[in-house]
Amino acid sequence: MPDHPVKASTVYTLILILVCFLSCDVWLLLRLKHQESLTATLEYQNETLLHAPSVGRTVPLLQGISLATGRPEAFKAQSAPAAMLLVFGQTCEFCEKNWPAWDKMFAGSSNTIPVYFVTTDSTVGDAYVRRHPLMKRGHVLTGVDTAALQAFNISSVPQSIWIKDGKVEKSWIGVLSNKDAMALATVARGTDAHSN
Repeated sequence: MPDHPVKASTVYTLILILVCFLSCDVWLLLRLKHQESLTATLEYQNETLLHAPSVGRTVPLLQGISLATGRPEAFKAQSAPAAMLLVFGQTCEFCEKNWPAWDKMFAGSSNTIPVYFVTTDSTVGDAYVRRHPLMKRGHVLTGVDTAALQAFNISSVPQSIWIKDGKVEKSWIGVLSNKDAMALATVARGTDAHSN
């Protein structure tokens, strides 16, 4: 027997402290696992929600209504050696942030590549066009079928897609960085995008 007998209350206290420490460790481990799970879910969502057409993919026929004429029109990538396809939505805040970069494409009069603005919106309001007069210099297709864009692997806006010989040469998703905006302006002037 020990010289100093251990009281039952001391043993219970030590057990309680040990249980608390173990509970905290278990709680922290569960919290970390939950955080890892949330991170993995967000990464998966970003991978699955933000799609762009892959380089080399053939551009399908995209049909809509011409903003200029009010009649059906189609974007036929094969009919021009090169073109820019800019996909937007009127209520998209990221598209609004992209307009300055898209405006740079037309800086000066040296733009040689046709530009198509494409939206699933059934129409584009006059106020929107007044805010973005650049749209008057390109072809605007409204009411483009969402399923057609998704089949082309476009699931979010804004997107800027450089098309050459009917195939995707390069694509940008979301708000363009300064470097990407400069590359896009270079492309729109008819020079190689890989010179950036």
